[in-house]
Amino acid sequence: MKKIIAIILVLGLLFIFTGCTEDKVANKDYEGSKRFTQVDEDQYSISQYVYYVYVDNKTNIVYLIGYGYDGSSGISPLLNKEGKPMTLSEYLETR
Repeated sequence: MKKIIAIILVLGLLFIFTGCTEDKVANKDYEGSKRFTQVDEDQYSISQYVYYVYVDNKTNIVYLIGYGYDGSSGISPLLNKEGKPMTLSEYLETR
């Protein structure tokens, strides 16, 4: 009986802490700031992540933003051949 109560308690806590997530970055203007803009409508799926390409409107640097199916996310700048952050014009030349 104690095991059943413990299992129900653990499952209940998992349900409470999981909650719903809202995809804020997939919106064309990141949280209304217009700082980041999605470069194209393409999405790339690798393993359990979905990636989108965004450009920072202030620095003109291109970023890859990924979302995991488990609610995790990450951001990384794309790099050019020299290993420096890629600008939008460099990214568009590679397409």
